[in-house]
Amino acid sequence: MRRAKFASIVIAALALAGLVGGSAALAGNLVVNGSFENSTPANGKSELETFNPNGTVLTPGAVIPNWTLDINASAKAFLVTGNNDSQSTGYLQVGVSPSGNFDGINYVMVDSGPKYSTVLYQTVDGLVKGQSYDISFYQASSQQINTHGATTDVWQVGLGDTLALSKSNFQTSSLMNNPSAGSTPWTLQHMVFTADITGSEVLSFYAVGLSVAAGGNPNSQPPIAYLDGVTMNPVPEPSTVALTALGVIWVGAVHVRRRLKAAKA
Repeated sequence: MRRAKFASIVIAALALAGLVGGSAALAGNLVVNGSFENSTPANGKSELETFNPNGTVLTPGAVIPNWTLDINASAKAFLVTGNNDSQSTGYLQVGVSPSGNFDGINYVMVDSGPKYSTVLYQTVDGLVKGQSYDISFYQASSQQINTHGATTDVWQVGLGDTLALSKSNFQTSSLMNNPSAGSTPWTLQHMVFTADITGSEVLSFYAVGLSVAAGGNPNSQPPIAYLDGVTMNPVPEPSTVALTALGVIWVGAVHVRRRLKAAKA
Protein backbone atom coordinates (compact mmCIF):
# COMPACT_ATOMS: atom_id res chain seq x y z
CA MET A 1 0.00 0.00 0.00
CA ARG A 2 2.79 2.41 0.93
CA ARG A 3 4.61 1.61 -2.33
CA ALA A 4 1.48 2.43 -4.33
CA LYS A 5 1.10 5.76 -2.54
CA PHE A 6 4.76 6.63 -3.11
CA ALA A 7 4.44 5.76 -6.79
CA SER A 8 1.45 8.07 -7.05
CA ILE A 9 3.46 10.86 -5.49
CA VAL A 10 6.35 10.41 -7.93
CA ILE A 11 4.05 10.26 -10.95
CA ALA A 12 2.24 13.40 -9.88
CA ALA A 13 5.53 15.20 -9.37
CA LEU A 14 6.81 14.19 -12.79
CA ALA A 15 3.58 15.38 -14.36
CA LEU A 16 3.98 18.71 -12.57
CA ALA A 17 7.55 19.05 -13.80
CA GLY A 18 6.47 18.27 -17.35
CA LEU A 19 3.80 20.97 -17.27
CA VAL A 20 6.08 23.64 -15.89
CA GLY A 21 9.45 22.65 -17.35
CA GLY A 22 8.35 22.07 -20.95
CA SER A 23 7.81 18.94 -22.99
CA ALA A 24 11.21 18.80 -24.76
CA ALA A 25 13.12 17.55 -21.72
CA LEU A 26 10.66 14.73 -21.12
CA ALA A 27 9.99 13.70 -24.75
CA GLY A 28 9.98 10.02 -25.66
CA ASN A 29 12.36 7.93 -27.71
CA LEU A 30 13.27 9.67 -30.99
CA VAL A 31 14.55 6.53 -32.71
CA VAL A 32 12.00 4.63 -34.79
CA ASN A 33 12.17 0.82 -34.84
CA GLY A 34 15.27 0.87 -32.62
CA SER A 35 14.70 -2.74 -31.58
CA PHE A 36 14.36 -3.90 -35.21
CA GLU A 37 11.10 -5.66 -34.38
CA ASN A 38 9.34 -4.15 -37.41
CA SER A 39 11.49 -6.04 -39.90
CA THR A 40 10.90 -8.49 -42.72
CA PRO A 41 13.21 -11.25 -43.97
CA ALA A 42 12.88 -11.53 -47.76
CA ASN A 43 12.61 -14.91 -49.47
CA GLY A 44 13.63 -16.57 -46.24
CA LYS A 45 16.94 -14.69 -46.18
CA SER A 46 18.07 -12.63 -43.23
CA GLU A 47 20.93 -10.87 -45.00
CA LEU A 48 20.17 -7.16 -45.35
CA GLU A 49 19.87 -5.45 -48.70
CA THR A 50 22.90 -3.62 -50.12
CA PHE A 51 22.78 -1.21 -53.04
CA ASN A 52 24.84 0.23 -55.86
CA PRO A 53 25.13 4.05 -55.98
CA ASN A 54 22.48 4.05 -58.71
CA GLY A 55 20.03 2.30 -56.43
CA THR A 56 20.29 -1.17 -57.96
CA VAL A 57 19.92 -3.90 -55.36
CA LEU A 58 23.11 -5.92 -55.05
CA THR A 59 21.96 -8.29 -52.35
CA PRO A 60 18.20 -8.66 -51.98
CA GLY A 61 17.32 -9.66 -48.48
CA ALA A 62 15.79 -8.56 -45.21
CA VAL A 63 14.45 -5.03 -44.84
CA ILE A 64 14.49 -3.02 -41.61
CA PRO A 65 12.11 -0.06 -41.94
CA ASN A 66 13.54 3.35 -40.95
CA TRP A 67 17.12 2.05 -41.14
CA THR A 68 19.54 2.20 -44.08
CA LEU A 69 22.85 0.49 -44.84
CA ASP A 70 25.72 2.56 -46.19
CA ILE A 71 26.53 1.60 -49.78
CA ASN A 72 29.14 -1.14 -49.70
CA ALA A 73 29.11 -4.10 -52.06
CA SER A 74 31.15 -6.20 -49.62
CA ALA A 75 29.01 -5.44 -46.56
CA LYS A 76 27.88 -8.40 -44.51
CA ALA A 77 25.02 -7.46 -42.18
CA PHE A 78 22.14 -9.64 -41.05
CA LEU A 79 18.80 -9.45 -39.29
CA VAL A 80 18.43 -12.25 -36.75
CA THR A 81 15.19 -13.45 -35.17
CA GLY A 82 15.54 -14.91 -31.71
CA ASN A 83 18.75 -16.33 -30.32
CA ASN A 84 19.43 -18.14 -33.59
CA ASP A 85 22.57 -16.71 -35.16
CA SER A 86 22.93 -19.44 -37.77
CA GLN A 87 19.53 -19.16 -39.42
CA SER A 88 20.14 -19.63 -43.16
CA THR A 89 22.47 -16.67 -43.50
CA GLY A 90 24.86 -18.82 -45.48
CA TYR A 91 27.67 -16.73 -44.02
CA LEU A 92 27.57 -15.41 -40.47
CA GLN A 93 27.05 -18.62 -38.55
CA VAL A 94 28.60 -18.20 -35.11
CA GLY A 95 30.19 -20.71 -32.81
CA VAL A 96 28.91 -19.35 -29.48
CA SER A 97 25.92 -17.02 -29.08
CA PRO A 98 26.24 -14.10 -26.61
CA SER A 99 24.70 -14.68 -23.19
CA GLY A 100 22.34 -12.32 -21.40
CA ASN A 101 19.31 -10.39 -22.53
CA PHE A 102 18.71 -8.31 -25.63
CA ASP A 103 15.66 -6.23 -26.52
CA GLY A 104 12.71 -8.05 -28.06
CA ILE A 105 13.13 -10.85 -30.61
CA ASN A 106 15.12 -9.36 -33.50
CA TYR A 107 18.61 -7.89 -33.57
CA VAL A 108 21.30 -7.04 -36.10
CA MET A 109 24.67 -8.74 -36.50
CA VAL A 110 27.51 -7.39 -38.63
CA ASP A 111 30.81 -8.82 -39.81
CA SER A 112 32.97 -6.10 -38.28
CA GLY A 113 36.13 -6.99 -40.19
CA PRO A 114 37.48 -3.95 -42.11
CA LYS A 115 36.55 -5.33 -45.52
CA TYR A 116 33.01 -6.41 -44.71
CA SER A 117 31.71 -3.96 -42.11
CA THR A 118 29.01 -1.42 -42.89
CA VAL A 119 27.26 1.60 -41.42
CA LEU A 120 23.66 1.22 -40.26
CA TYR A 121 21.99 4.61 -39.92
CA GLN A 122 18.72 6.50 -39.43
CA THR A 123 17.71 10.15 -39.78
CA VAL A 124 16.34 11.33 -36.44
CA ASP A 125 13.83 14.17 -36.43
CA GLY A 126 12.74 16.68 -33.79
CA LEU A 127 16.16 17.65 -32.44
CA VAL A 128 16.81 20.98 -30.74
CA LYS A 129 20.13 22.77 -31.22
CA GLY A 130 22.22 22.71 -28.02
CA GLN A 131 20.05 20.01 -26.41
CA SER A 132 21.89 16.96 -25.06
CA TYR A 133 20.58 13.49 -25.94
CA ASP A 134 21.22 10.14 -24.29
CA ILE A 135 21.77 7.38 -26.86
CA SER A 136 21.56 3.87 -25.46
CA PHE A 137 21.79 0.43 -27.06
CA TYR A 138 22.67 -3.18 -26.37
CA GLN A 139 25.87 -4.65 -27.79
CA ALA A 140 27.55 -8.05 -27.87
CA SER A 141 30.12 -9.89 -29.97
CA SER A 142 31.03 -13.39 -31.15
CA GLN A 143 32.98 -15.16 -33.86
CA GLN A 144 32.16 -17.07 -37.01
CA ILE A 145 31.87 -20.81 -36.49
CA ASN A 146 34.99 -22.95 -37.01
CA THR A 147 37.33 -19.92 -36.85
CA HIS A 148 39.86 -19.10 -34.15
CA GLY A 149 41.85 -16.21 -32.76
CA ALA A 150 40.86 -13.62 -30.17
CA THR A 151 39.22 -10.48 -31.54
CA THR A 152 38.00 -7.12 -30.31
CA ASP A 153 34.86 -5.23 -31.30
CA VAL A 154 33.44 -1.76 -30.75
CA TRP A 155 30.57 0.27 -32.16
CA GLN A 156 31.38 3.74 -33.44
CA VAL A 157 28.24 5.79 -32.88
CA GLY A 158 27.92 9.10 -34.71
CA LEU A 159 25.51 12.03 -34.90
CA GLY A 160 25.62 14.68 -37.62
CA ASP A 161 23.53 16.60 -40.12
CA THR A 162 24.80 14.19 -42.83
CA LEU A 163 26.07 10.63 -42.82
CA ALA A 164 29.56 11.91 -43.64
CA LEU A 165 29.55 14.10 -40.53
CA SER A 166 28.15 11.35 -38.31
CA LYS A 167 31.07 9.18 -39.41
CA SER A 168 33.53 11.78 -38.12
CA ASN A 169 31.59 13.05 -35.11
CA PHE A 170 31.44 9.77 -33.24
CA GLN A 171 31.92 8.15 -29.86
CA THR A 172 33.12 4.60 -29.24
CA SER A 173 31.37 1.96 -27.17
CA SER A 174 33.11 -0.06 -24.49
CA LEU A 175 35.62 -2.56 -25.89
CA MET A 176 34.40 -6.12 -26.35
CA ASN A 177 37.30 -8.53 -25.88
CA ASN A 178 36.17 -11.72 -27.53
CA PRO A 179 38.18 -14.89 -26.76
CA SER A 180 39.01 -17.26 -29.59
CA ALA A 181 35.88 -19.10 -30.74
CA GLY A 182 33.91 -17.41 -27.96
CA SER A 183 31.55 -14.52 -27.35
CA THR A 184 30.94 -11.55 -25.05
CA PRO A 185 27.59 -11.02 -23.29
CA TRP A 186 24.94 -8.45 -24.12
CA THR A 187 25.60 -5.19 -22.29
CA LEU A 188 23.79 -1.84 -22.22
CA GLN A 189 25.71 1.19 -23.48
CA HIS A 190 25.06 4.91 -22.93
CA MET A 191 26.45 7.94 -24.78
CA VAL A 192 25.52 11.62 -24.68
CA PHE A 193 25.55 13.78 -27.82
CA THR A 194 24.58 17.43 -28.29
CA ALA A 195 22.56 18.41 -31.35
CA ASP A 196 24.33 20.90 -33.62
CA ILE A 197 21.15 21.98 -35.38
CA THR A 198 17.42 22.17 -34.84
CA GLY A 199 15.63 19.64 -36.99
CA SER A 200 17.11 16.36 -38.26
CA GLU A 201 20.48 14.65 -37.91
CA VAL A 202 21.84 11.26 -38.91
CA LEU A 203 22.42 8.68 -36.16
CA SER A 204 24.88 6.02 -37.36
CA PHE A 205 26.39 2.77 -36.08
CA TYR A 206 29.61 1.41 -37.55
CA ALA A 207 30.99 -1.95 -36.38
CA VAL A 208 34.76 -2.04 -35.96
CA GLY A 209 36.52 -5.34 -35.28
CA LEU A 210 40.21 -6.11 -35.15
CA SER A 211 42.31 -9.17 -34.52
CA VAL A 212 44.12 -9.19 -31.19
CA ALA A 213 46.79 -11.61 -32.38
CA ALA A 214 49.96 -9.77 -33.33
CA GLY A 215 50.16 -9.57 -37.08
CA GLY A 216 46.88 -11.42 -37.43
CA ASN A 217 44.53 -10.80 -40.34
CA PRO A 218 41.07 -9.63 -39.16
CA ASN A 219 39.52 -10.98 -42.36
CA SER A 220 40.68 -14.51 -41.54
CA GLN A 221 39.30 -14.36 -38.00
CA PRO A 222 35.86 -12.80 -38.49
CA PRO A 223 34.81 -10.69 -35.53
CA ILE A 224 31.03 -10.24 -35.33
CA ALA A 225 29.25 -7.33 -33.60
CA TYR A 226 25.63 -7.34 -32.44
CA LEU A 227 23.27 -4.37 -32.01
CA ASP A 228 19.80 -4.02 -30.50
CA GLY A 229 17.51 -1.76 -28.47
CA VAL A 230 18.61 1.63 -29.81
CA THR A 231 17.03 4.62 -28.05
CA MET A 232 17.63 8.37 -28.11
CA ASN A 233 16.10 10.57 -25.43
CA PRO A 234 16.64 14.21 -24.42
CA VAL A 235 18.70 14.63 -21.26
CA PRO A 236 16.65 16.63 -18.72
CA GLU A 237 18.04 20.07 -17.99
CA PRO A 238 19.32 20.61 -14.42
CA SER A 239 16.46 23.03 -13.81
CA THR A 240 13.94 20.34 -14.79
CA VAL A 241 15.59 17.80 -12.49
CA ALA A 242 15.50 20.31 -9.64
CA LEU A 243 11.87 21.11 -10.38
CA THR A 244 11.00 17.42 -10.34
CA ALA A 245 12.63 17.08 -6.91
CA LEU A 246 10.68 20.08 -5.65
CA GLY A 247 7.52 18.55 -7.07
CA VAL A 248 8.13 15.32 -5.16
CA ILE A 249 8.70 17.27 -1.95
CA TRP A 250 5.62 19.44 -2.51
CA VAL A 251 3.29 16.53 -3.29
CA GLY A 252 4.72 14.59 -0.36
CA ALA A 253 4.15 17.52 2.00
CA VAL A 254 0.53 17.82 0.87
CA HIS A 255 0.04 14.12 1.43
CA VAL A 256 1.49 14.27 4.96
CA ARG A 257 -0.59 17.34 5.79
CA ARG A 258 -3.78 15.58 4.75
CA ARG A 259 -2.89 12.56 6.86
CA LEU A 260 -2.30 14.77 9.90
CA LYS A 261 -5.63 16.49 9.41
CA ALA A 262 -7.37 13.12 9.10
CA ALA A 263 -5.69 11.90 12.28
CA LYS A 264 -6.88 14.96 14.25
CA ALA A 265 -10.45 14.69 12.99
